[in-house]
Amino acid sequence: MSEQFHKSEDKNEQDKNGQTDVAESNLLKTIDFAYGKAVNGGIKGLETSKELAENYLKGDGNIYHKVNRLIKSQDVKALKSGFLDNLKGANT
Repeated sequence: MSEQFHKSEDKNEQDKNGQTDVAESNLLKTIDFAYGKAVNGGIKGLETSKELAENYLKGDGNIYHKVNRLIKSQDVKALKSGFLDNLKGANT
């Protein structure tokens, strides 16, 4: 996310007393960090989003099928991750 987004949202981070909502600010910083790592790399063992897309474009089929395969694979990963997180939560 860009800094411009955060500048426009800064007004929304203040409560009625003018205090900055620390939890919201920390959440936005965490999302920015994760987004940057996904786009630009920096997590050992994981491809950047550009590398991932380029690898799917090398596959067989037309662009429509290649994009669908990429989306479906990411959906499955998200589903598995969410399922495992819910299992962890059920154990606590």
